[in-house]
Amino acid sequence: MGNKASFNWIDPLLLDQQLSEEERMVRDSAQQFHGAGGFSSRADGPGDLPRDGRDRSTRRDHS
Repeated sequence: MGNKASFNWIDPLLLDQQLSEEERMVRDSAQQFHGAGGFSSRADGPGDLPRDGRDRSTRRDHS
């Protein structure tokens, strides 16, 4: 048998190979920011949103 092609589960489309060094730095910075909890949201899961899926946290009542 010949060599089997290996599948890269982390980057299946090999997009990392297409990034410039600057783009990799931006990606790495965003990953570090996310790891530090920078992208947390008010809704932790689907059960925290209304049934229709809309986030009403910015909705204002004009009663």
